[in-house]
Amino acid sequence: MKSVFRLWILNFAASLELPDWCQDKREDCHRYIGRGPLGGGCERHAEYMRMFCARTCHFCDEPEDALQTAQIQIADSQIHLLTARGVRRWHFMELPVKGPVDSCPVGESNEAQRNTSCSIYSWRTHLASARFYDSLSHNLNSSVYRWDPLASRFERHQALPTSGAWALSSFKLAGQYYLALASFFDGFSRQLSSPIYRWDVLTDAFVWHQDLQTEGAKDVEFLLLSDSSGVLAFAETNANDNAGTCRLFHWAHRLRAFEPLQVLPTAGAYDVETFMPSTGEKAIVVVHEDGAEVYGTRWQDGELAGFSLLQELKIGHGRDAEHFQWAGRDLLALSVFRSEQSYEVETLVYEWDASSRTLIEVQGLQSAGAFDAEYLEFREPMLLVANQRLGVSRMYSFNSTSCDQLLCPLAEFKTPGVYNVAYNVSEVVGFLAIANFWD
Repeated sequence: MKSVFRLWILNFAASLELPDWCQDKREDCHRYIGRGPLGGGCERHAEYMRMFCARTCHFCDEPEDALQTAQIQIADSQIHLLTARGVRRWHFMELPVKGPVDSCPVGESNEAQRNTSCSIYSWRTHLASARFYDSLSHNLNSSVYRWDPLASRFERHQALPTSGAWALSSFKLAGQYYLALASFFDGFSRQLSSPIYRWDVLTDAFVWHQDLQTEGAKDVEFLLLSDSSGVLAFAETNANDNAGTCRLFHWAHRLRAFEPLQVLPTAGAYDVETFMPSTGEKAIVVVHEDGAEVYGTRWQDGELAGFSLLQELKIGHGRDAEHFQWAGRDLLALSVFRSEQSYEVETLVYEWDASSRTLIEVQGLQSAGAFDAEYLEFREPMLLVANQRLGVSRMYSFNSTSCDQLLCPLAEFKTPGVYNVAYNVSEVVGFLAIANFWD
């Protein structure tokens, strides 16, 4: 009896040392192991059991946000697929990294002086995540991963404390690099702070810079106006899912911080895309439940006064806008989740017409519950449309001989439950980070 009690004490003490993500989240996890009729669950339903019965299934040696990798071949390109549990959005970025001090001139004798005055900087690829929910909490760490060229993989570099993080975006402003996150819901409220982090080369990490008050933020994008001026835009869905705003903040150079600029009403915004055609226009596209709007900058006495409506796109249940330039043309792909009758709706491709300052539809792409579109440049330019309802991402090539339209079907691959796709490419390897949230 004493040995049994001692074993119970040891197991209980060990459980106290386990991180939150490794605690069982169901009381009946023991029923799904062993040889019984419900047994074998850890192997047969590994993803579900990893989420809800991590301790029972002995998954605790692998962090919940650990990167999972797979490889596929598309159009003669080797592409690595990256996923992690609980991630709602991915974002690739290039950041400067301080090099070794011993590469500095011998004349610098003071260590601190050598660190700040003569360090060698190199550029490294980083991958950041917005982690929203793990079935227990919305207060999670959103991780930043760094590419390790020696190990040929992304390694976890930093954990950023976030609450209900739904999206993120990086940008450069006034010589500094920033990462902005959109906070959607913390389990109780959508009235949250969306944090801005600044990259600090000397500490080799992101440091907190500023909190911005948002409500149900589902996306964030930065519009660069000049080297020292820009606008941060948040797409928001309020407590009423059919209502929302696009909340704009303008960089105040004297304060080195963002200040409120304007609030644009929308119908439950999902996405905001910065739109900078080669003709010089600076605009934003807001995608929401009832369609999408294009807004252009409005100036007064040489100062930004706000944004004015340029065009309304009448589509239902929009999810994402992707602006890209191909062969001298300014194009925009608009992902549509569903119509009132069906999920079988087209993802629409538009072209910017500078004379009328409007987007003109040029092609519809067959899709089913599309949630994201991404312009890729591997060995050739391609457009990816991620279909959440269908669980398949489709690739399209430009001006192919296989059809007589701008975009022609090229390939497809399975992406169950996909919400978002991020893209990056090196000299020989392409990466697609897939945010499928629960899977």
